[in-house]
Amino acid sequence: MKRKGYYQIDYPMLQESLCCGEYPNGFKAYVIQKKGFSKTFASIGTRYGSIDQRFSTDPNAAPTLVPDGIAHFLEHKLFEQEDGNVLQKYAALGASPNAYTSFDKTAYLFSCTDNFGACLDLLLDYVYKPYFTDENVEKEKGIIGQEIDMYADNPDWNGYFGFLKNMFSVSPVRLEIAGTKESIAQIDKELLYQCHGTFYHPSNMILVVVGNVTPEEVFSRVAATIGAVKTKPLKIKRFFDAEPKEPRVRQSEATFDVATPRFFAGFKDFPTGEPGHERALREIGMMILFELIMGKSTPLYERLYAEGLINASFSIEYTLEQHYAFSCFAGESKNPDEAIRMILAEIETIKQTGLDEVALARILKAYQGRNIRSLDSVESIAHRFLDQIFKECILFDYFGLYERVTLPYLEDLLRTHCNPDYFTVLKLRSKGTN
Repeated sequence: MKRKGYYQIDYPMLQESLCCGEYPNGFKAYVIQKKGFSKTFASIGTRYGSIDQRFSTDPNAAPTLVPDGIAHFLEHKLFEQEDGNVLQKYAALGASPNAYTSFDKTAYLFSCTDNFGACLDLLLDYVYKPYFTDENVEKEKGIIGQEIDMYADNPDWNGYFGFLKNMFSVSPVRLEIAGTKESIAQIDKELLYQCHGTFYHPSNMILVVVGNVTPEEVFSRVAATIGAVKTKPLKIKRFFDAEPKEPRVRQSEATFDVATPRFFAGFKDFPTGEPGHERALREIGMMILFELIMGKSTPLYERLYAEGLINASFSIEYTLEQHYAFSCFAGESKNPDEAIRMILAEIETIKQTGLDEVALARILKAYQGRNIRSLDSVESIAHRFLDQIFKECILFDYFGLYERVTLPYLEDLLRTHCNPDYFTVLKLRSKGTN
């Protein structure tokens, strides 16, 4: 249904509606109205993350190469404006702001119960209008350097990126998001302005608002600010080297100041360029597959837990993006070698015996229930919606995809993804142990 410059998609089974607006410069905005809710949550994201190191907007020019960590550096700097700090401005409005940088996107957000219009105007203004000086860039290097030092002391962070360095040979996903002290030392205001002008172009950004607001207010404020910027949509080409199929290292060990050893293990996967819904289906299928193999309700989990080979820290992750994909299961263990041996043995056994159809029905019902309950959280909706819309999938379409998660589909994923040739593991052991 189209009305007043935007169109609306209704999801009667979920009792949800999505209002969508697109502007001549390519900027897109989405509103999910939640009548009766006290909190409103807004997030603006750009398709720009730590892996975007080589890029061009001119098909006839050589790509620009930038230092590691510049996307994260840029996220920090946008909060400092010529007329004051954005965090203080939000505090005066009674709102809670935040931001984050991931491998492939950067997002800026706020939540509020009052002053929504002023908060949204501020978000649309500071994200698009940077203020960099030689002095404030140099000062930020010290601040981010301290952040890098802090993460260097975190065993889980180091274990996770050690695992990615095992898995990937050339993909920049193996590099830490904040960069290194050496790489951020190369950043200056000219580079920051260049990256901002490229990746913070309206056509590379998306706004999502969830809460007790009217679509008309949101779209009119966007039209008066970033939507009014006179520019044509920009095509950005990213450059990535071909990644070998095999992991760079099959296994490795490192020592760290930990009370209990840790392991980070998983299988390398290979994006095939599926359209948005097919990609989302694979993500759902992979997570359900690993839940069936080693989730909390499985016999394997119970055995591992009873023998002290895992504890409550055990986690399962599957990541699928345009240029990289992998699974990761990780946790603390008194004997990582035995835990990994049992997990791999269970995977091979299930390949022969098949998956449990009764357990699948139970897990599907549980996943669908959790997804429906998540619609009561404006934060959850906004975070997940932004993540999926960058993958060309609308969050509310997720619910229909569960019908396609069948036993044959999962067993095919099991055979193709859980290939020992693509497996790698990193173990962290305590200093002073053998």
